[in-house]
Amino acid sequence: MTKTATNKSVRLMAVFGLASLAAVGLGAAVCALSGVSAASWGRNLAAWLVGAVIAAALAAAGGASSRRGRRWRSPDWP
Repeated sequence: MTKTATNKSVRLMAVFGLASLAAVGLGAAVCALSGVSAASWGRNLAAWLVGAVIAAALAAAGGASSRRGRRWRSPDWP
């Protein structure tokens, strides 16, 4: 038996990602309105976007091999 992501967990991850993007975007907007240079706050926004792409790639690549890799950390994983 394998564990799969439920609709509830997928929805929770999406809400977390959107809330994270909103927080980073709001921080970038506040920095921009306060006169902080774009080079400073732009890197934070770019880093979030790179992280989102990497997270999506890891989620898409996750399969049987990643479950085997996690088995040693979680004794209840099948």
